[in-house]
Amino acid sequence: FFTVTATPEIYPLSLLDALPISFGVILSLGLFLYRTMQPNFSELSAREGSSILVSAVENNLEGCKVVSLVKYSGSLYFANAAYFETKMLELIAHNREHLRYIIVDVAGINQIDASGEEVLLNLVESCSESGVEILFARIEGLDAILEKAGFKDRVGQNRFFQRRVEALRYAWREIGDPEAEFDSPLRHLIGR
Repeated sequence: FFTVTATPEIYPLSLLDALPISFGVILSLGLFLYRTMQPNFSELSAREGSSILVSAVENNLEGCKVVSLVKYSGSLYFANAAYFETKMLELIAHNREHLRYIIVDVAGINQIDASGEEVLLNLVESCSESGVEILFARIEGLDAILEKAGFKDRVGQNRFFQRRVEALRYAWREIGDPEAEFDSPLRHLIGR
């Protein structure tokens, strides 16, 4: 009787064989980081009588100088958290004289890591000290994550709103300046 045994042959991967694979992985990671380092950040405004909020810059509209509404689209993680912080600080510096509130529409943020959360926390604290309050609107997608991380408790539950209009109304109620509210390009959205 003959016995046939199959012995699997193992071919060790040589360094030269692994080089193209390693290069491909590194290149893919590099391209991913490059593409996501500067996501879309825009100040929002609306045309008179319209409830649709669009990029103020792209549509040649005036943003509100007292209550600014911004949208960030993309992931907020270690590679772009500094970009988000820089854009927020530039907005504050540009409107420093009048700005009292910034409402961040977070519906476009599809994921957040500890770095992104830390940047948000630092911005809320440092801006509050300088007289600018940060509110968050449309938080459905990140609500469970921010709650689980304890972020909402640390910054205060009163900073979170389901809708942008609710955040706008809250901000103007807190400001209590009917004249400035009347001058706002977003006044028709407040609709008291």
